Amino acid sequence: LLLAVFLVVRVLVLSDVLLVRAGPGWDNAGPRILTTVKVLSWYAWVTIIPYPVSPSQATTIVRSALDPRFLLAVAGLVPLAAGMIVAARRWRVAFFFAAWFWLTLAPSAAINLLPGSEPIVADRFLYLPSVGFCVLLALGLRWLVGDVRDIETEQLRRGPTVAFAGGLALFAILTIWRNEYWKDDLRLYYRMEDTDPRSLLAAVNLGLMHLTRLEAQEARVDFEKALAIAPNNARVLVGHGLLLAETGQPEEGLQQALRGLGFERGSFIGGAGLGEAAPANITPAGARRRLFAFA
Repeated sequence: LLLAVFLVVRVLVLSDVLLVRAGPGWDNAGPRILTTVKVLSWYAWVTIIPYPVSPSQATTIVRSALDPRFLLAVAGLVPLAAGMIVAARRWRVAFFFAAWFWLTLAPSAAINLLPGSEPIVADRFLYLPSVGFCVLLALGLRWLVGDVRDIETEQLRRGPTVAFAGGLALFAILTIWRNEYWKDDLRLYYRMEDTDPRSLLAAVNLGLMHLTRLEAQEARVDFEKALAIAPNNARVLVGHGLLLAETGQPEEGLQQALRGLGFERGSFIGGAGLGEAAPANITPAGARRRLFAFA
């Protein structure tokens, strides 16, 4: 029940923030279930091998249980499920943290079961689940190496210890590399676009970033791409309207922004004053102020 409430609240609150785009072929329950299974397998895989990943990326819809992608996902999930059954009987601590991984991942994965948007996956949804995975790694290391109370003990299994240390070093390098594109918003959105060229979130945020940097040509390219992906998205239309206002088309910019939320010119009455008819000689700066207030 708590999970169901969380899913509903998540969709209502975050759907526009995430800029999810409508998926016309994503209406039937069957494809949603099949795709969610594939998504679960993807999360398990990138938890172990975290490459390539992105803060937000789309995933293709699975429409048949005979789809190789679905069969591969099932083949990966079956041994994990078997391992959990064994752990539930023989190693309760390991079972608890394995269950932690799946339960904390459930809200982010199960959102793809809800109609109205294309499926989405993102490495940031693994923050809480990765806690369970890290504890499982520590438990596995203790099982392989033995209890380490004295680093000089002869009972230490050196082969597994060296192998684990080497793997840890590789993952540390990968983590440092991945952290680089989180240090700068522009690099972050470019990374999202590289991973998923059809990412609406990346396109609209790149447009806004270039706009604030006074790079109108780059912003125009980004907003044209965003409009091609989601021509009726409110945030895309408001952002594009702001671009038009900044580049000497204040009237068109205001019309675009108003259309984004379904208002006709002069019909929107609000504190920002956007419902008032704009003077014929309105400047781009004046339109810019109105659009910022509108957004």
